Amino acid sequence: MKIQRYVYQTSKGGKTYCPLEQNARIIRGATPRFAKQISHKYSNMNAPSVCEDLNENHHRKIAHSYLQDVSDWVGSIAQAKEEKWEYQTPQIDEAITSIVISLDGAYVLMREDGYREVMVGNISLYDVRGGRQHTIYIGEAPEYGKGTFFQRFEKKIASIKR
Repeated sequence: MKIQRYVYQTSKGGKTYCPLEQNARIIRGATPRFAKQISHKYSNMNAPSVCEDLNENHHRKIAHSYLQDVSDWVGSIAQAKEEKWEYQTPQIDEAITSIVISLDGAYVLMREDGYREVMVGNISLYDVRGGRQHTIYIGEAPEYGKGTFFQRFEKKIASIKR
């Protein structure tokens, strides 16, 4: 389906502005639904498999670079939103008498950087009988210094203490 749209540009040239794309939340040329499909498929398959699946099953031929670009953009949107989102701990009827905090790292092979450490942690809430009532999981992609991970983890621990 084709849709006519207006594109605006200053008399000096340069970057164009398309109100339809802005209001439709187009992500790197993809509709939100297509960006969601791409991201979901890419989280479960490698790039060549996603491109083949889209071509064979949806008659959408895309380049690996486009797939990676849209997925990176969706990831950056989620990451920006995550900083503002606060995970809501569910209402627990049992009295919490113990909190277990665990922290670990695992080395994963990054294509260009070699092995890098991915950080993971969890906070588990237990009742008086030792029954686990709830667990919160936190993870972070490899980063130098692990500052972002520890900042998020400490923030969540402080929140649970409150």
